[in-house]
Amino acid sequence: MRILLVGEIYRGAFGDLIYNNLVRLGIETEKINTHDFFKTSFANRVLNKFLKIPHYFGPGVKKLNKMVLKRILTDRFDFIFFIKPILIYPETIVEIKKITDGRTKIIGLTTDAVDILNRSHSDYFYRSMPLFDLYITGRREDGEAIDKFGAKKVCWFLLGADPSCHYPVKVSDDEKVKLGADVIFLGTYARGERRVEYLERLCQEGYDVKIYGNSWEKLPVSSCLRRKKRIVPGGTPCEEMSKIIAASKIILAFMREAMGEKIALRTFEISLCKGFMLHQRTKEAEAFLIPDKEAFFFSDYEEMKEKIDFYLKHPELRSKIAEAGYKKILNCGSLNSDIVKKIISVLKNLKNGQ
Repeated sequence: MRILLVGEIYRGAFGDLIYNNLVRLGIETEKINTHDFFKTSFANRVLNKFLKIPHYFGPGVKKLNKMVLKRILTDRFDFIFFIKPILIYPETIVEIKKITDGRTKIIGLTTDAVDILNRSHSDYFYRSMPLFDLYITGRREDGEAIDKFGAKKVCWFLLGADPSCHYPVKVSDDEKVKLGADVIFLGTYARGERRVEYLERLCQEGYDVKIYGNSWEKLPVSSCLRRKKRIVPGGTPCEEMSKIIAASKIILAFMREAMGEKIALRTFEISLCKGFMLHQRTKEAEAFLIPDKEAFFFSDYEEMKEKIDFYLKHPELRSKIAEAGYKKILNCGSLNSDIVKKIISVLKNLKNGQ
């Protein structure tokens, strides 16, 4: 089996974790890092503010698509694996099928059902979806969203974390002050969802709270979180995330309510870093992590605040729960290495026409 992996494949990115696990399992894998070809220009970002569906343009997009076709012409692959293919022309997919006479199977992998349904990926993404032989997603909701746009075949796996990227670390007192807080949240702003309301209320009530994530600048300037500079903007590389979690006392895990999320990547990542996780209550998450033994859960603001108040005073209980959660995730069978094994099995069946 030979695979060409195309996507954001740099240290800490999801594509890099997939690549490393494929190589670790002995799968002959080549890669094309889309970051080497294209980064969204200021003009492109401005244009996309006025479009219902984002469009990406420029010489980098053309070079990327030409490079994919060049690799197909000069080498043989059983599978081409596109990770979130928002920069791949539909015409490129059609040409690959012609060049290989259908022998090379074309696979897509993407998550974030709410972004898919909101048509916030790219026009290329939606037009090419029916051309893929298989789409792999991280949640059932993602699969249902993709199916609505004409995907031929969809399968989903509960994507987990990777102990080569998220792991327990020791931090210095200086790092605790610089990176940590009593209560932290790692995640994107989501208008109208509880994460925004609850974190703002914690700030207003004087809690030591800090947020790491994108798009929180959408909060009003008058927001307590903005006024007190409790937001660290941008994405968080996995090694940095491990340090942030180690430097903090309580890590909140909110689900994306707009997409009906029940278990998130953070569910795995926080526990894998031995963080004390206070998780928004869902039946699925409570079935996965034993309540009050491997994680704690909350349904509303008052329950969340009550548990924050209690566990800030009991570090020994936080350590005990964090340790139990870490052991559960480490042996749950849903780490990236486990998922890649399942994906390989699916690919073999696809190649054999099953």
